[in-house]
Amino acid sequence: MKFQRYFWIIIFLSAAQAGYAQRTLEEQINVVRAYRPVLADAVKIRKNPQLSDTNQVRPRLNYLVTDEKLSDNSNPGPVPAKQPRAVTNGFIPYLYGKAGAGNLGGVLGEIYFNNKQDENNQYGLFFQHNSAKGDFDYQQYGRTAVGGFGKFNIGERASLNVNAAYRQRGNRISVLNGPLDITDPDVFPIPTAVDTGTVKQNFNLLEGEVEIANLRTTSSDFVYGLKLGGYTLSDEFESKENNFYLTGLIGKQLGTFSINLSGNIDITNLDMATAGGGEVASVKNPVYRFKPYLLFKNGSFTFKGGINLVGISDDNAFAGIDKKMFLFPDLSIDFQLIPDYLALFGGLSGDVVKNTVKDFSEENPYMRNFSGLGNSREKYNAFGGIRGSFSSSVGFKAQFEYANVDYQNFIVNDTLNSREFSVYQAGENGKRTTINAELNVRYSEAFRMNMGVWSYKYEDDFIQRAWNVPSMKLYISPTYNYRDKLFLTADLFYVGERNAYLGPPAKALPTRCWTPMRILILVRATRSTQTSVFSSMPTMY
Repeated sequence: MKFQRYFWIIIFLSAAQAGYAQRTLEEQINVVRAYRPVLADAVKIRKNPQLSDTNQVRPRLNYLVTDEKLSDNSNPGPVPAKQPRAVTNGFIPYLYGKAGAGNLGGVLGEIYFNNKQDENNQYGLFFQHNSAKGDFDYQQYGRTAVGGFGKFNIGERASLNVNAAYRQRGNRISVLNGPLDITDPDVFPIPTAVDTGTVKQNFNLLEGEVEIANLRTTSSDFVYGLKLGGYTLSDEFESKENNFYLTGLIGKQLGTFSINLSGNIDITNLDMATAGGGEVASVKNPVYRFKPYLLFKNGSFTFKGGINLVGISDDNAFAGIDKKMFLFPDLSIDFQLIPDYLALFGGLSGDVVKNTVKDFSEENPYMRNFSGLGNSREKYNAFGGIRGSFSSSVGFKAQFEYANVDYQNFIVNDTLNSREFSVYQAGENGKRTTINAELNVRYSEAFRMNMGVWSYKYEDDFIQRAWNVPSMKLYISPTYNYRDKLFLTADLFYVGERNAYLGPPAKALPTRCWTPMRILILVRATRSTQTSVFSSMPTMY
């Protein structure tokens, strides 16, 4: 009996001790000193004691954007920003080719070659050809280009850029035995086999450029650059234009300011046959520029202030102006009202605009008489506008420009042959007003829309109209991309009414408005092969 009594007493005390221990473990205990366990307490926790006085290391956490390891602190500080990895194209072909064919004898071929992906050295070659032919002999043209480029880093602070190309543009010019007399402006002059002949015109261009500049590694680096280039252009009628230019720039960053000096030497020599196929006349056209300017950039505000000092020679002096040196402003401002969403910009500038055979032949290849070609003086060009985005999917831009220009050059119908073109130089104080607006909308990752409109207005006391210049241009370009396999693009262009000059007495023939539409369907089978189908549907009314 005495043994049973002691047995029940021991069981009762053990249960009480277990209940007390369980109640104690559930309570919150504030530790004011490091806990030093003893071996006698080991029986309570049923495991060997931890003798260290440190917290356990938190496990590594993986995020979608970054992968950071948290520090072993109970209150970790802010995680330092980690630069994202550079986005690179997973597939960059060394050799890329394109071939196509269409109605009206259309032929398209392009080949591009480039080296391996290299941050220090890049070089490549290209070949391009496009030609077509209409129902008449004079409705044919062709364009061919072959060239190469290279970009090489010189050490860690400079780079060398080199490019060269040969380009040929060929077409037929419809000619008449005399001027075209239009009595009914509603009748469009359609050439006939009786009064029409054709002559071949080819523009052969060989151009090259070399540029060396420093790599801007820090904001306090000394900035410099030097560019040397030129071209030679010839056609089928003994016209030849040679150009040489040299441009230099030096600058120094001083905090939020930078001081810059730039200069330019642009020399052009034009040899052309006189009217009627007479002797070849030679015209020299050198232009020298010196442009010091100060650039200030602080946060959302950017200001550029400088001058543009331009000099010319006696060979290319303006008629009725004795000055050979001109001073123009070079001012611009950009202010971010709402960073990344809304900005205002504007400026005031001026320059001597060099008009060349190269520029006009690219705009209109149906030319062979350049005797009226000359420089223009843009006394001032004031512009201003607004740009920004309503969201990450909608961007916009609107700009207004007003310029006062002396001796503007226009492309007009030749007085002896109204179906080919020549250059006409207007007088002083011509006024040009340009308004344009652009809108880019991305409805989704697959569909986007680009739109733009330009409005032009010319005023000049020496000419009746701005010949062959449209009053408005409009384009709409939607694009749809289905899983990078199917691409649909439609381009719609509208070119407003223009007026053609038919010779003295001044007659104006309103040309038709053009509304060309181009549809492109591209199917990509693999990363290296794709098939495209395109259609162009011009409409004139």
